[in-house]
Amino acid sequence: MTSAEPPSALERMLHGVAADTFVQRHWGRRAGHFPGPRERLRSIYELSDWQALRYVGAVDAAVRDQTGRQQQVAADPRQIPALLTAGMTICADVSSQPTLAAFLAALVAELRISSGEPPFGKLYASPDAAGFAMHMDAHHVFVLQLEGQKTWWYGDEPALPWTLSNGKVDPHGRAVLTGPRDGEPMLDELDRPIDPPAASSLQEVTLRPGDCLYLPPGTWHMTRARGSSVALSISPPRAPALHHLLDALEERLLRVPAWREDLVGMPADADDPTAVPASVRDVITRRLRDLGRTALALDARDLQRSWCQSVSRAAGREHEASPTATPGPDRAARLRHAPGGFFHVLAPSDEMDGEAVFIYRGGIEWLFPAQALVFVRELGRHSSFVASDVLAWDPALDWAAAREVLAQLLAAGILISDG
Repeated sequence: MTSAEPPSALERMLHGVAADTFVQRHWGRRAGHFPGPRERLRSIYELSDWQALRYVGAVDAAVRDQTGRQQQVAADPRQIPALLTAGMTICADVSSQPTLAAFLAALVAELRISSGEPPFGKLYASPDAAGFAMHMDAHHVFVLQLEGQKTWWYGDEPALPWTLSNGKVDPHGRAVLTGPRDGEPMLDELDRPIDPPAASSLQEVTLRPGDCLYLPPGTWHMTRARGSSVALSISPPRAPALHHLLDALEERLLRVPAWREDLVGMPADADDPTAVPASVRDVITRRLRDLGRTALALDARDLQRSWCQSVSRAAGREHEASPTATPGPDRAARLRHAPGGFFHVLAPSDEMDGEAVFIYRGGIEWLFPAQALVFVRELGRHSSFVASDVLAWDPALDWAAAREVLAQLLAAGILISDG
C-alpha cells in the first residue's frame, strides 16, 4: 500500500497489517492481537451515538451465575443504565449506525463474501469485573476496544474449525452446542468429544482503546472488564462452500420430477404400522443412488456460478445501478463499470448447447456466447474506457458488433455512461 492509497476496511481495523497478509495468516486459522491508536476507530463507529443510545437495535443483558455460567436475557434499551449499575454486560446491535453500516458494506465488498446473510456489529458495555463466560462463536469476530480495558483469554487456534454452531461449557463441564442444537455434545470430524480448554492453554491479553483482537469461528474465549469497558464486535457474514454445493445440487435435482415427488406413507405396513412404510424406504433408496450420480456429474464451474451470483447479489445491495435504454454509444463515449462491478465465469450452458460466458451483477445472470470470453476478460480489466477502445480487445469485433454488445451492457446496468 502506497501513502496515496487509503487503507482498506480490514487495514483500518488491523493498523499496519496488509489485508492480504492477514487473510493468508489469520482468516479462519489463527487468532491475532493488533494494537493501534485510538483515533483510527473513529472512522468505523461514532461512540457518541452509543452514549446517546442512538441507532441501538436488539439488546441483551448478560451476567455470570454462581457457577460461572452465562445467563442472558433480552432487555429494553431504556434499561441499559440500570442494568450496567446492576453489574450486567450489555450486548447491543448497532449495525444500523451510519458510519458502521458503511464500514460493514465496505468490508463485505472487500472480502468478496458470497452470502445471503448481512454483516453485523454489536457493542459490548461492561462494568468492572463483568464479562462473558467461556464460549465459542460460529462467526468471525473482530473486537475493537473503544473505551476502558478488557482482558481476554482465548485459544490461539479454533478448537472446532469453521463451525456453523456456537458452543459453550455446560454445568457438567462438557463442551456442547448452543442455539437450535442446544446441549448436543461438541464433536470433532472423527466424532470424538471436544474438551473445554485448560486455562493454562489460553492466550491472555488486555485490550486498550484502539486495539483489535481477531478470533476465527470456533475459537474458545472468555472476558473480564478492567473497570468500565466499551468494545465493538464486528462480524462479516459466513459463506461456507457447503452452501454453494447444495445450491448447485438443488438446481440440478429440481429439474427431475422424481426429486419433487411427495413422500407419502400410505399404505402403512400392516405388520408394523409405526415403521417407515416400504414405499417411502424405496423412494429414499432410489433417490440416494441418483444423488451419487448427480453429485459426480457436477462441474466445478456450477459452484463457481453459484459463488458469482451470490457475491454479485451482495454487491448489488450496496450499489443499485440504473439501467440505461440506449441504441448504443458513440465511439467517443466514455463508459465505466457500475459501482460494485460484475463477475463472470465460462461454464456449461444448456441454453447455448455448450459453453457460455455467464455475467453476474446484482444477483442477475446474463449469458453471452463462449466467443465473447476475450471481450469480457478485457472488460473486467478496464473499469473505465472510451467505447472505441473495445476494438483493440478482440480482433474479431467490428464496430457494429461492439456497439451492440456495449448497448446490451448499458441496458443491463453492468456499464454506465461516464458523461
